[in-house]
Amino acid sequence: MGDIMADSKNQKNKVDVEIYGQKYTLKGPLGEEKIKKLAKELDGLMNEVAAAAPHLATHQIAVLVALRLLNDYNDLKQEYDKGFQLALFKDSDSDIF
Repeated sequence: MGDIMADSKNQKNKVDVEIYGQKYTLKGPLGEEKIKKLAKELDGLMNEVAAAAPHLATHQIAVLVALRLLNDYNDLKQEYDKGFQLALFKDSDSDIF
């Protein structure tokens, strides 16, 4: 299984988790508790989508969860970018109006 990327720590922890009925050994620098927490959240999302659309195959459920997470990420990034731009505007000495 591929590494989970996070910060620049060199130590990588191996953690056994279960996501949507499938066991995985994940390795990465996040720490055991963080990896388990993320896996539990992902398992919950997979089960939520599966309950809403029980006819879908596992890979289709995974794609829908990935799209949902990417949408959430883009929404948060857009809000962050707006806030950053507002902060720059407030710090600016130039008058626009």
